[in-house]
Amino acid sequence: MSGKDVKIRASGGGEFDCYLAVPKTDAIVPAMVLASAVHGVDADIRAIADEFAADGYIVAAPDLFWRTVPGPLARGDDRTKTRSQPRLERIKSGEADLTDTLTFLRTLPQFNGRAAVMGFCYGGPYAIIGPKRLGYAAGVSCHGTQMLDYIGEIEGVSAPICIIWGDRDHAAAHQRHLAAELLRDIDDGLQPVNRGAEAGNEQAALGAIENVFEARTHGAFGIRIAGPVRIGGIGEQEQDAPLAVIRQSMQIEKIVVDHDAFVKMHAEDRMATDKLKEGIEGFSAALEKLEAFLAKRLTELEAVTAQ
Repeated sequence: MSGKDVKIRASGGGEFDCYLAVPKTDAIVPAMVLASAVHGVDADIRAIADEFAADGYIVAAPDLFWRTVPGPLARGDDRTKTRSQPRLERIKSGEADLTDTLTFLRTLPQFNGRAAVMGFCYGGPYAIIGPKRLGYAAGVSCHGTQMLDYIGEIEGVSAPICIIWGDRDHAAAHQRHLAAELLRDIDDGLQPVNRGAEAGNEQAALGAIENVFEARTHGAFGIRIAGPVRIGGIGEQEQDAPLAVIRQSMQIEKIVVDHDAFVKMHAEDRMATDKLKEGIEGFSAALEKLEAFLAKRLTELEAVTAQ
């Protein structure tokens, strides 16, 4: 099954491309919205969309980079790094695109009104943002990045959310460890699954996603919220594992580095340096506001004292 490219009108003006795959059925069905990695809606994302459509879902994959460098980019294209930065700002602007995509889906006669957002790498945070405030019925993150900026927002979300990291995903080790710590204070609606997938291997991850998503046997959005969750399907024998076991499996060996090694590693990490730059700029802006506020208050107090 193959889909087609459609245009979606942006609520803020303009329009953006979206890959749409529709199942060959007259039944009323739920939808999946795929938030891509920095490579955009490439052959991998389209193949995943087609596979979910063959399984009975309407699937939409919007171009989240239409404001900067639109379209899919090759893995070695340096523009993938620049068009996704500054990261938090780009993620924020993409929220409107996901809302507009959901609005578009509501015009389709087959759509039953319930959609899940599935984010890959760059798009991972939308698995939390979507159910939190964009109207999505569920969220799935596959080897998501920048997740720690959003994981605290899970608290209070009643919709099912699933976060999947591969245990050989070199980019996720730090996030997995900190997420496990944060989970001690967040309810078990968050299901961290970290078995067997390497970063960027969307097709290999699809088996595990289907296991967690329970699409065939539990109906629409049958992600388990409590009790054991189904993991596996990526080169391991499938097994039921309590959340506590999954948390325990997240423990990673501590890496000790000296100052010079840390500075070198940080300088070579584009995302880390951009994040530091954002933090410094944000702190400077906040400091300027504080100084202006204090100056204003001091002037007001001096005026009162002079009376």
